[in-house]
Amino acid sequence: MLHIIMFLLSKKSTDLKKFWREEITTKNKLSLFRLWLAHKDRNRHFLLWWRLASQMYLHGNKPQRRVAKKINWSLQCRYASDVALKATIGLNPKFVHLTGVVISGKSIIGDNAVIYQNVTIGLRKEGDPAAATIGNNVNIGAGVCILGKVNIGHNVNIGAMSLVLSDIPDNATYICKTEPVIMIRSKKEI
Repeated sequence: MLHIIMFLLSKKSTDLKKFWREEITTKNKLSLFRLWLAHKDRNRHFLLWWRLASQMYLHGNKPQRRVAKKINWSLQCRYASDVALKATIGLNPKFVHLTGVVISGKSIIGDNAVIYQNVTIGLRKEGDPAAATIGNNVNIGAGVCILGKVNIGHNVNIGAMSLVLSDIPDNATYICKTEPVIMIRSKKEI
């Protein structure tokens, strides 16, 4: 707790306070009461603590980074999701259901992203230099996998259960249509 307080009192927490002001309190003034109210709301609770952990990890000293990792581990256990502390996520993301969300630390996500459950934004293989770069106002449906270094434009809708391996331009809707394959075994195989 001491490391959190020290971080909040330092000049390193300027970005964190900006994020909290915009996303958590939605007012120009931060107050402990508004933060406490946000702590009671499930989605804002995650965002409040993830932002704190991320900013402590990126800008804090060694003990603060250690505390940030513990906070992130607690969030992973509570919400069954893994949003890396190094991930760059713009203002006002909305996690509709946090269950199963995995976001790589090399991902860059713009403002006002809407992310549903079981979304994976990651690397194609270990050692890739970067993950996806996602624009502003992007809606990512349930079960979407975005893998590798792809660029997704602004104002894009990605349909549920889509596999994204290539770039998507601005103002587009991306869906994967797959035909089911039914294979019937012969009686000899049974």
